[in-house]
Amino acid sequence: MLKRLIVFLFCSLCFSVFAQQEYLSCIRSGEYAYFLDYRYETTYARGYLVTHYDKDTSYIFSSTLDMDSGKRWNFYFITKLDDEGRINIDSITGLGNIEEDKKAFVFQTVIDFLNYAEMRKSSSGSITENCVLEDPWSDDFSLWYHFSTAVPFFGFTKITSEKNAEKSLIETYCFGLLLSLEDEDLNSFFKREIVPYKETSAGSGALPKKAKKMTVNLNDYKVSLDENRQKNSFEGNDCYWLSGQTDRDAQIMVELFSEKIPSASKEDKLAFIRLVNSAQKDIIPTSIKARFEKNDLVVEYYNYQENGRLTYSRMRIKDDCIINFSSFKDIYEKNTEYFEKILKSVKK
Repeated sequence: MLKRLIVFLFCSLCFSVFAQQEYLSCIRSGEYAYFLDYRYETTYARGYLVTHYDKDTSYIFSSTLDMDSGKRWNFYFITKLDDEGRINIDSITGLGNIEEDKKAFVFQTVIDFLNYAEMRKSSSGSITENCVLEDPWSDDFSLWYHFSTAVPFFGFTKITSEKNAEKSLIETYCFGLLLSLEDEDLNSFFKREIVPYKETSAGSGALPKKAKKMTVNLNDYKVSLDENRQKNSFEGNDCYWLSGQTDRDAQIMVELFSEKIPSASKEDKLAFIRLVNSAQKDIIPTSIKARFEKNDLVVEYYNYQENGRLTYSRMRIKDDCIINFSSFKDIYEKNTEYFEKILKSVKK
């Protein structure tokens, strides 16, 4: 994973390093996100790809998808900061041929972006690892943003009409990160397939039979496993797989940080995990949870597989390495005690 991320870090230099201060500095050039909008009879998917031209100007490529009809409208708009430092729409290109009855629904994509930027700016000092913040619109109506400092793009996973409401008005569907604005890369954004997640049942979740205990060494960290685990290598790092229903039902690995990636401070760790999460197209944003345990950042989330099966992942980001664990969700949940013992056994 680290090798891929180093490529992202260096290739992203093809974009300008500037970002609109206070409003869009939380978004790296080349990052994108799609949001599902449930506020209307028809569900809309609204995507934004952000590229920064200079400290005052950003180009936002956008795609609005009618989830019922499959009709899609691709366009872009330019944001600028005015003399008072407020974000404004400078121009919109590509909406000239939109159907009259769809203009308001598609233009809502632009309005939402400005609202997200304003909310991010006003809340920047209040966002913690996992929090719900109020955006009051009137005396009797508020929107509630579910934020986390480990979440990329604007930093929220969903918006609800009540603080503890289960149903979302807006829900973050996916993140992505482009390395260039070449046609092939742009098309991966504009043609991004949006299919609501539907988890499938994969099996019993049973572990293999008990086996003899063993202690292994992973980049100078000791881990207590058993002989059901098979040693493998992934991107130059030793790892151990648990085979049962598949060749790799679960995996544990310790990845050393490159010297080129700062990781000493808490903000370093959060910046790193936001980059990791933005580069995972199959991550489920609403599942991202983060917490600090002393100076270690622990992040948990689910990834969606094409067959509908979910993978549970946990990363412990230390000053010198990442302890990386993953397992099929059903297997982890039915054997939590077994896996937690392994994770607690990791020692320097």
